[in-house]
Amino acid sequence: MDIRQMNNSSNTNSNSSLSREDIGGSRSTWMTADPTEYELLKENAKSNRKNMTEAESVFWSLVKGSALGQRCLRQHIIGDYIVDFLFRKSKIIVEIDGGYHFTEEQQKEDTLRTEWLEGQGYKVIRFTNERILCDTDNVIKEVKKTLSDSPCLGEE
Repeated sequence: MDIRQMNNSSNTNSNSSLSREDIGGSRSTWMTADPTEYELLKENAKSNRKNMTEAESVFWSLVKGSALGQRCLRQHIIGDYIVDFLFRKSKIIVEIDGGYHFTEEQQKEDTLRTEWLEGQGYKVIRFTNERILCDTDNVIKEVKKTLSDSPCLGEE
């Protein structure tokens, strides 16, 4: 989900590396969200964590904590986007796509989002809800392989 879907405002993608100190919290240089939009993103991320889809719940149950050797975060803010799952140490993002992702408009938005995230150094892998629910073992194998093929960036 991006900020445009939440409040129909323009996507600023300020690309500057902001810190929580800049928006009233503790210092953390990995934050990239526009401070004027961060609170809205934060509230939506919390809501998304409380209202996961069935596929997200299944995936989360298999990857939470460090079940795959790296800590996984869910509904995490990067720039003006909320990603479904993030393995921050290796900069791997897992997106789980429901039916609305197959509309022409949403596919264009997803492409722009993926390009922006990859431009920030992340690798994005996508799975459909159906694949998560019906081919779970192979999905986890694919995620494990992607994690093992990616260099770790140090501590989380």
